[in-house]
Parts: sequence; structure tokens; C-alpha cells
Amino acid sequence: MKIITNCPQCQASKLNYLYSKKIDQHFYEWRDVLELNSLSVFEFKIFNCQQCGLTFRDARFTSEELSLLYGGNQSPNKKVVDRQNFWGRSRELDDFFLKNMGIKIEKLKILDVGGGSGELCDWFAEVRGCECDVFEFDCVPAQIKIRVNLIGELPADKPYDLIMLNHVLEHVNEPVPFLSQFSKCADANTLFYLEVPYELFHYHLLKTMGHYEHINYFGETSVINLIRLANLNPLFISLKMGFGNSIPVVCAIFKRDTNNHDAINAAEVSFMEFNVFREVFNIKVFWLMLFSKMKIKMGFVDKSHRLG
Repeated sequence: MKIITNCPQCQASKLNYLYSKKIDQHFYEWRDVLELNSLSVFEFKIFNCQQCGLTFRDARFTSEELSLLYGGNQSPNKKVVDRQNFWGRSRELDDFFLKNMGIKIEKLKILDVGGGSGELCDWFAEVRGCECDVFEFDCVPAQIKIRVNLIGELPADKPYDLIMLNHVLEHVNEPVPFLSQFSKCADANTLFYLEVPYELFHYHLLKTMGHYEHINYFGETSVINLIRLANLNPLFISLKMGFGNSIPVVCAIFKRDTNNHDAINAAEVSFMEFNVFREVFNIKVFWLMLFSKMKIKMGFVDKSHRLG
């Protein structure tokens, strides 16, 4: 494990300490990591950055530890994919763009970052005639009729119409350089779509461990500041329930507006200030969404009126 003392997003040193958690062999997901480091007990801390608003864990995984944690997800035994479920997710994303940007995702060049075996792009490729590349570090093709290209290196001088990052940046050690590298695959007309779990209620209210693979915990403020640090221009941001009313997510649409591909120095960024009242309001919205979902499951509300 690597322990960091500055914010992994903006490198600021002014942090709010929230709490710490101890991990031992009872947390089976961590056993391989603990054994790799010859540890029986490990403690990590949760901080919130005073400058960019990111909440994060100070313990970051090394490359070797990431291989242990994610190796099971890429097992050759993982072959069967619920294609219809992914198609539903793709249609929902298409509706989201049409409603909020007036854009239909059709006949576009798409780059899906961290897209696994291309399940999310399958519908866009087959039904909407899109040309899709999936950028993934290590994946095993699933048993679906793949109509996408699985790539391990970013193509040079190939601007895409749409670059998607779905549930990726909560896993990444250094989110700003990771995001900014994809500017090289964009031009002035390229749209980016980013979606991350909205997990602040875990860490600011419940003070739980949360998802063990997640190391960055985003809200609206930290997502906007991430986009600005990567030298990109936010166009739209929203808090909503994820596909199938599963988990709350923060989603953003943004683009490049300069010729500079690289991330910029934090001193040059006009940060959106972390606002406790804004995030408390968002947490309240989340609980209202969750309460509505629970009432539907318990049969108290007609399903035709459900949120999200």
C-alpha cells in the first residue's frame, strides 16, 4: 500500500481528517493485499480536501495490489453477460443525452474508457451504427456478439465524437492526469461523459468503509473541480439514481475548449468551493430517492410513478 499526505486530485495539503478504519483478515476482499504486505491489521484514513472538495482514502493500491484485487474480475470463467441488461443501460444513457443535450447518440465515433468487454457499447454499435473502441487494460471477451474494438493503447490522432468514463475514476490513484490524457483523443466538438458513484453519504454521515475498491469519493463540487483541473470545460452536471435505481451517481458532460491537451496547474484553476449545504441537500435528495424506491418495492407506490 502507498500512503499519501496530499490530495490526489489537486495536491493540496489542507485536509479535513474525517475518521479511520482498521482492516484485518475478516475483510476477505483484502486478504491478498494484507498477505502481500505481510500485515495482519491495516489502518486507513478518510480525508476531505479543503481546496477541491474531494473525499478520499489515504491508502492507495500499488500496481501489484491492483492486479490481485481485480484479477478475479477478469477471470476466464467470467463469460456470460446479461446482454439485455446492458442494452437497457445504453438506452438510458442515450435518453439522458437527448434530454439534457438534445443529442442522439447515432453514427458516432465512441471511446469507452474502462468499458470491460464492450458490453455498454454493444447496443450503440448494433442499433445506432456507432464505431466503438473500448480502452481497457486487461479484459477477457464476454460471450456476446461483440461489435466493438478492444484496444489497450490510445490511438494517435483519432478524435472521437464521444468519450465515456463510466465508474472508472473512483478507482484511479491520480484522477487528473488519467482524465486529461484523453484530451489527445478529442477535438473541439468531442463530448465527454463522466459517471461516478455519489458516495459522500457513506463517508460524511455513515462513516462506513464503503466499497473496498473505491479510493476517491466524489460529489458535484469535486467532479467540477476535477474537470477544470484536467483543462476541460464542464457543460452539465447532475445527481441522479443510477441505472435500475441501483445507486446514486454524479454524472457530467464536458468538452475541450482550448488547444492545450495537458492538465493545468492548480494555481491556475478557479475552484468551485466545497459547500456543505449543497452536499447536504444532495444527500437529502438521495435519501428521498431511496425512500421512494423502498416504497415501490414494498408495494406502497404504483410503479408508474417511480423516480429516476
